[in-house]
Amino acid sequence: MTPLTHQEEEIMRCVWQLGLCNVKQAIELLSVPRPPYTTVASVFKNLERKGYVASRLEGNNYIYRPAIDEQDYKRTFLGNVVGSYFKNSYKELVT
Repeated sequence: MTPLTHQEEEIMRCVWQLGLCNVKQAIELLSVPRPPYTTVASVFKNLERKGYVASRLEGNNYIYRPAIDEQDYKRTFLGNVVGSYFKNSYKELVT
């Protein structure tokens, strides 16, 4: 699983929250100041290229859905943190 940038992770949280969404719906969930539409659309294309979202064209809009479960992402991310910073020891993490 390719790691996400902060901006990509923020968009993924929107997708996981909404289930299905277009770029405009995701932007509405982002904190102010919101990034431009074109920036968010580019992030969605990157997420699709990395395999995190899938899309379908409906009229003039792409509708995105998560291709990776949020819990799977969290589990992998936490596993990487534990492995990298705590020598694979969850006990060390808690301490």
